[in-house]
Amino acid sequence: MNIRAFLLAIIVTLANLLTPFAHGAGASCQRLFFEDKLSFEVAQVRSLKYSWAKAVTDLDIESVLAKYRPGATLLPTRSNIVRESLDEIRTYFLGFLSLGPTLHFEPESYFHFLGDSYATESGYYVFKFADGSMTRARYTFIYEKSEHGWLILKHSSTPAI
Repeated sequence: MNIRAFLLAIIVTLANLLTPFAHGAGASCQRLFFEDKLSFEVAQVRSLKYSWAKAVTDLDIESVLAKYRPGATLLPTRSNIVRESLDEIRTYFLGFLSLGPTLHFEPESYFHFLGDSYATESGYYVFKFADGSMTRARYTFIYEKSEHGWLILKHSSTPAI
């Protein structure tokens, strides 16, 4: 952690500690804490999504696989075969990454937390391939929080018609 991030963490911590005195203890303080925690969790999950996209665009199979939880399931964009292990997901992505994809997420997505340890996100992304072709697809990620942070538990991607 660099010094700037460390100082920012201290400032945020102090602000959270002083909030009850500034606003009075009670529900408003709890709501602020919950909203801060929720914003932090959303940022972590979205960071996972964008680092997954960067790994795909960088054609980095190991970084792609590191985003998936052991035992994850992938219903891939360009295959009808459900992948139910990291080895099967690796096999799919070895072929997929050989196509030289780049991708971008369309701005609107639908995000929901399911308790403290699970979240879902659905939306659209567009893959452009080295041969000039492209595929617009719907995606759904189910994320699971682990001791190592958020990971992809389930990933479904279907070409949009």
